Amino acid sequence: MLDSLPIIHKIERMSYHWIRASEIGEYVFCRRAWWLRRVRGAESANVRQMQAGTQHHERHGRLVRRSVWVQRLAYVAIFCAIAVLGFRVLANWVVTTMMGGLPLLLVLFLLFLAGALWIGGRGMRRESGLPEGDILYSDTGVWRANSAVLHAARLRLVGKPDYLVEQADGSIIPVEVKSSVAPDRPWDGQVLQLAAYCLLVEENYGTRPAYGILQYRDQAFAIDYTDDLEADLLDVLDEMRAAAGDPDPEPDHADPRRCRGCGVREACGYRLD
Repeated sequence: MLDSLPIIHKIERMSYHWIRASEIGEYVFCRRAWWLRRVRGAESANVRQMQAGTQHHERHGRLVRRSVWVQRLAYVAIFCAIAVLGFRVLANWVVTTMMGGLPLLLVLFLLFLAGALWIGGRGMRRESGLPEGDILYSDTGVWRANSAVLHAARLRLVGKPDYLVEQADGSIIPVEVKSSVAPDRPWDGQVLQLAAYCLLVEENYGTRPAYGILQYRDQAFAIDYTDDLEADLLDVLDEMRAAAGDPDPEPDHADPRRCRGCGVREACGYRLD
């Protein structure tokens, strides 16, 4: 795993070559808007929406962190119950008197507490949308400090998925959290962003994810990482590199709704009002 700072600095110096996975959705939404931000350095006016997205990621990170710690406390309670029970058995061997039924009541209480904590932790995990398994990686801002960037040097692609979850069979599943309500079907740009994280997992961990997860505010979608999806991703990366060198690309859509919601519409001479 590489430290992020050297990679990020390198990307900034070679901005026409390296692509962040998080840029893919913006490019698919509007090539022109992506070019204005990446090449011209235009700042997005959608500050409130970006702040809301950051806050949603932080809330999600806190939920996941609570689920992990509550389940760990359940293990601690079980360990304490076993320790008390073992002490009682040992004491019965050594001394002739005991404290009545107090140790047994304590064991039962600890087991009840462990069960309640375990159920609560599992409920939080289900609410988060994360699959079962160990969290290898998180970039939500609150779970743990993370300066690691996944990279695919051959494609000049880098990215930081929201979560990587290692399952019991050794497979690693990327999870991308979105702050919006789920659409009827996932947006193409978000699917391709998730595909980029699947590719980065394969490059960095040597195991190909069978699927990734898009977790919206109210629903999750499991997206199969197929050969066709990977091919679509590689095509889009080639298009992005070509567009970065275009002196004045036009929008690749005719949808006024996209222009109305665009954060760089004031800097665009092609916007559809």
